[in-house]
Formats: sequence, structure tokens, C-alpha cells
Amino acid sequence: DFVERFYNATRWITADIAGTHDDDIKNGFWKVYNFMNGENKEGVTIAMTRPVVVSMHEGGENGNQTSVWIFIPPETVLPEPNDESIKHKVLPSGTFYVRVFSGQASYKDVMENRKILKEALLDAGKQFDDMSYMAAAYDAPWIFWKRHNEVLIPAVCVEAPRQL
Repeated sequence: DFVERFYNATRWITADIAGTHDDDIKNGFWKVYNFMNGENKEGVTIAMTRPVVVSMHEGGENGNQTSVWIFIPPETVLPEPNDESIKHKVLPSGTFYVRVFSGQASYKDVMENRKILKEALLDAGKQFDDMSYMAAAYDAPWIFWKRHNEVLIPAVCVEAPRQL
């Protein structure tokens, strides 16, 4: 029900959003999309990439944190945003557990697949960050069939005990 993937550090353009409702996600996507489409201080257009990711972290001292992310190739020079909510972030390298699913990737679909992934991870004895997850969509909105979506949960790497 899942694969384990190691990702190198990657660059992203992000926008924090109010929540996980479909309208919140659409608004966050349009902020980032418009930035990439020239709504920035230099008026520079940046090629659209995939996937589009919604990152969610539940709880913690700052409460729930949700943001929309779009991948940026390493060689891309980024202009300054006009909108202060647009950020450039580097996702550090790490291991993720991934479940692939089809459909439009609504909040309900993501949560169903997250639940299935968590159950599979528990059954496999894997350690993971239960408070964080990402949902990635690889297809354009006008693609209706055979869509590729993923739910990703960060692995928690436990260091083996050292002998003295």
C-alpha cells in the first residue's frame, strides 16, 4: 500500500493558507501561480512545474499550519514577491512514505488515503511523523482520467543504539 522514497533537498515557492478546505487550497494555488506568472517585483515569468503540493502540520505551538507548494528547479533565479505571503523554502532531504491514488484529490480523498497509509505504516512497524503530511497532485485540473496523486508522510529515522 506504500513505497518508501528518499528525496534530496528541493526548492519550493509556497503560500500559507487558512485551512484545508478546497477554497483555501485554490486561493493558495492562485497566489503562487500568479507569482510565477509575473506578479512579482521584476515581472518575471517562471515556468510552471509539477507537482503542486499541499503541506499540512497539525498541532504544535503555532496550531495547524497549511501551505501550498510548487517545485522550483535548482537553476531558477527567483524574483522578489509582491505578496508577503509568498515564500521561498528549501525542503531538506529526507525519507517519506508515499501512497499513490487517482481522482481529483479532494480533502476527503486525501484524508482517506492518509488513513490507509497510516494503517499500512503501523502494520509494517514503520516510525513516522503522525502530525505532518503532504498531498501532491501531478496533473493539470482539466485532466479527468488516470490522475496521479500522492499522500506523503515523513519517516522518523531512529538512530541505532551505539555500543560504547
